[in-house]
Amino acid sequence: MHHRLASALLLIAVFATGCGYTVLEHPAQQGATSGEAPPPADAGDAAPAPEARVSELILPPGHPRLIEPEDWVGSSFLDDIVGPADPMRFENLREDVIAPATLQNATLTLRITIGGPATSDVWQFRMDEFGWVTVSYWTQGFAGPELDEGLATERVEFRLERRSEAALRMMMIDLLPKTPSPPQLIRPHQLRDIPPELWPYETPGLLELLYRIETPEIGSPEDWPGGRLSAPLDLMQLLIGTWHSAPPPELQRDIWLLAQDRPLLLNLALFVEAIILAWEVEGGADPRIELPLWVGR
Repeated sequence: MHHRLASALLLIAVFATGCGYTVLEHPAQQGATSGEAPPPADAGDAAPAPEARVSELILPPGHPRLIEPEDWVGSSFLDDIVGPADPMRFENLREDVIAPATLQNATLTLRITIGGPATSDVWQFRMDEFGWVTVSYWTQGFAGPELDEGLATERVEFRLERRSEAALRMMMIDLLPKTPSPPQLIRPHQLRDIPPELWPYETPGLLELLYRIETPEIGSPEDWPGGRLSAPLDLMQLLIGTWHSAPPPELQRDIWLLAQDRPLLLNLALFVEAIILAWEVEGGADPRIELPLWVGR
């Protein structure tokens, strides 16, 4: 009888605490709650209890691990979720000697829009099947699905280094859907406040990626299989941008749950990170155009 009553009281106490972290006591501290009187302590000799490190907290099942604040310096959510050593990260693929051997032609257009329909800034990164890149910037209203690069406010052209070109194309083949399909929109997600140093704009912005992967039996690049992906721009920056202090634990949990729910979002973030790095490494020396996305490595 006493055993059943104690179990019922324990369940009531658990539900009363609600959702949240449950920090279990260290076995050495259980004497204070087991009915034994704690040993007397001399106030002059007592040392403050050491603070538990974030990594030592016992979290609910399925909760993402929490990283120590100092370990977040220079790290991104992609570093945390995917890992910097993942073979599909851009830097790793650039060093892969097999990448150029499996090179397939591909075309991509990455478009970034910030602002409303009447007054918007538009950036575009376009790579053709030969590895030539055109980066354009318009300070105008969105003019429809096709923008005239000849009328761009600023425009820069450059040739990608061979290993960067190979890495981007390998990522397209391995990360993005290759069959013709309707445009896919990664739905906006209500996130907690994003620090203004990561996203200083008043609107979330939109990222659109149009890509084609070469098919030998099809001669026209416009008919190669590929697709179109769209995603909120502020969410993409949140995933690829580096932090100089630990993000709030609630935001960490939001991002982990979002990554589990939408795996294509992570694939798109990996690819967008690669495009931004290729621009920063090989085309970013020209100060006339500054993309609103940054990686920080």
